[in-house]
Amino acid sequence: ALKNQEIPQFVLGLVLGPLIQRSNWLVEFLYPIGFVGRAHLWLVQFVQRRQGGGLTSPAPHSMAMEQRFQVLPGKVYVHSIPLLLDNLAYLIVFCSPKDNNSLIGYIIDCGHAEEIRRAIDRVRFFHYKGRPIIIQAI
Repeated sequence: ALKNQEIPQFVLGLVLGPLIQRSNWLVEFLYPIGFVGRAHLWLVQFVQRRQGGGLTSPAPHSMAMEQRFQVLPGKVYVHSIPLLLDNLAYLIVFCSPKDNNSLIGYIIDCGHAEEIRRAIDRVRFFHYKGRPIIIQAI
């Protein structure tokens, strides 16, 4: 027997099941339509709130904060930033050779701006001793 809390999830799965089987088609052709992308984001946030996480990721779904990929030693680093339940954004950080205090960042695949801002703050304190990261492009 289904509990009252499980009924909406069951109905949602029943309705979305056929679409999910064609997820590649859905992502390739329908996701670029603004409404579909916003509906997907709303759905993921709804599920996240139901699981008690609010709008931010409950706990990072990976050990992303400790990881930093070095592209050019001492100059360019890539950080993965966990978003929502199962997505990653990437922060590319350039360390200026002229100014030791200057860090320039680029965000790739930004999903939720407030969560990205908090993640950038965590990255800058964890890896760069609190030096500000100036975001140039998203």
